[in-house]
Order: sequence, then C-alpha cells, then structure tokens
Amino acid sequence: DLTLTEEKIHSQLTKSCRNSVNWGLKNLNIKIFNHQNINDETFNKLRRLHIKEAGKETRSKSTWDFHYEMIKNNEAFLINGHYDDKVVSSALFIHNNQYCLYGVSASRRDLFEKPLSHAIIWKAILNAKLIGCKYFDFSVLSYRNNDSIVVSNKEKNINLFKKSFGGKTKSQ
Repeated sequence: DLTLTEEKIHSQLTKSCRNSVNWGLKNLNIKIFNHQNINDETFNKLRRLHIKEAGKETRSKSTWDFHYEMIKNNEAFLINGHYDDKVVSSALFIHNNQYCLYGVSASRRDLFEKPLSHAIIWKAILNAKLIGCKYFDFSVLSYRNNDSIVVSNKEKNINLFKKSFGGKTKSQ
C-alpha cells in the first residue's frame, strides 16, 4: 500500500529484509531509468544479464522490445544495481497511475551470497510511490493447492523473498 508513509512501508519489511536493503543501499550504485533517460544499451544490460543467468533466452526478442517500448512510453521503469562498476542486478517494473507491477529481473548467480536485489526492489517501491502509484504488486506467489502441482524450492525461495517486503497477500 503506497498510500502509507515511507516509514510505515519500511516498518513492514522483515528485519532480514531491512538488513539486506541496507547492504544494497551501501554497497550498490543503483540507477533508475525511465522514459527520460533510457537508451538501448542500458536496457540491453537487463536482457543480456537475464539470458546469461538463465543459461538461455527464455523470452522472445519481441517481448524485450515491447518492454523497452513500455519504458519509452512512460509505462515502465528499469533499475540497475552496479557492483564494482558492473551491472549485477536489474529489474523492470510496469506501472499505470494506480499500480506498479514487478515485471522481470535478473541477478548474477555467482554473487547470490550477497543480497543484490533487495535494495533494487526497495528503490522501485519508493519510485512507484513518487510517481503516484497507490499499490506495488509483486505478482503471483506459487502455492500447492492440489496434488498435481509441485512447488519447487526455487519457487518457495521466491515466495519468501516477496513476503519479506511485507504488505498484504490477496487471493485472486
């Protein structure tokens, strides 16, 4: 709920999440890109990082092009986190005048012992609030609601990551 004060939103983060956000704010050079300052090279850092860390291209070039156009049309923004002058974490956030939706991200797997993406998400929450969004939406949590669904350890870890930022979980 981005209508709350920044302090109230921050207080909903778990202690571990707050520590991870603080580490990122201290150790990463975080840059926000929107329709006013985005360029092909900056956007392609997310695409290249995503392909490298996934080990293959999981999204079509046309999907990436669509995301880039969203940024240029002021319907999304991108946040890059630099560590040792290299992009180590990057994420795209889609927005309208009410909602900001966590879109796609990638972080260097060889640096997973460092909390690379927490500060990126925190900056996205603050930026969404700044541009007038009322809600930040992490999208879907994976749940096993019948015997035919298996929730992987990766999905469980993503659920924990998302929940560590607080807020409300709603069924849809």
